[in-house]
Amino acid sequence: LLRGSLSIAAPILGWDDRSGSSPTSRRRIFVTARVLAATASTLLIPITWWLGVALLGPTVGALAALVVALSPGAIQQAHFFIVDGFLALCSMAALLGILSLSRRSSSSIVALSGVLIGLGMAVRLTAGLLGIVLAVAVVLRERESTPESSWIRPLWHRDIWIAAALAATTLIALEPFLLVHPQLMWMMAGPRGFTMAVQVGDGTILRPWTLVDLEVIPLLSHWVGGIPLAVGWPLAILFIVVWGWALVRGTLQMRLVALWCVLFFLPVGMLMTRAI
Repeated sequence: LLRGSLSIAAPILGWDDRSGSSPTSRRRIFVTARVLAATASTLLIPITWWLGVALLGPTVGALAALVVALSPGAIQQAHFFIVDGFLALCSMAALLGILSLSRRSSSSIVALSGVLIGLGMAVRLTAGLLGIVLAVAVVLRERESTPESSWIRPLWHRDIWIAAALAATTLIALEPFLLVHPQLMWMMAGPRGFTMAVQVGDGTILRPWTLVDLEVIPLLSHWVGGIPLAVGWPLAILFIVVWGWALVRGTLQMRLVALWCVLFFLPVGMLMTRAI
């Protein structure tokens, strides 16, 4: 996406050097990347509104969009040269499609959800956990329409497998090395490489800023030490209350959102290092 944006912008703006070898060239690349990150994060606001409207109406949608627009964590991530905004945008858009599939089957929504999950996985592989949410949505939908059927049969429903195939196809199309040369990922051993990030995240490699996390309790420490800093203690506590209410007394769509919250947090919460 960054390379394509630079290819489009360069002839329009008269940029000759896109190699990043000079300070001016690096500045142009960084500014372009930050504009893309800010655009993705800005698009997340109407998507959040849409999701809130689909669940509980326009008032809740407006309140949810306001929280995203004003939360310190979202604002901080919106303009850095990072991928969190893209992941959130793809995940929320895919979640909208999944909620629609929980009500009725639609080939176009299945295809769109699969592609969005694949796009999210190209950003971070953890977005593939949305496939579990989609499968649960389809299984419960089919069970509701035919309660006498077994739990196994809906797992073979075409909606699940078409979405899975499209997600995998999208991921491989964007990152073909995962299929033809998967070990390449583990060869990225530089300070910004995937291998280094994994080793710092699980505590194999220690850094001065990770020593504080040596005695952390997985999940709990990440929640207490991370979420309140991003949105504040009132919203962090309110989230727990609302999540529990949605799980116990909410509709199927609310429970699917609650399931995604858990699946999204688990891989991060199990890491030793909170900063990762």
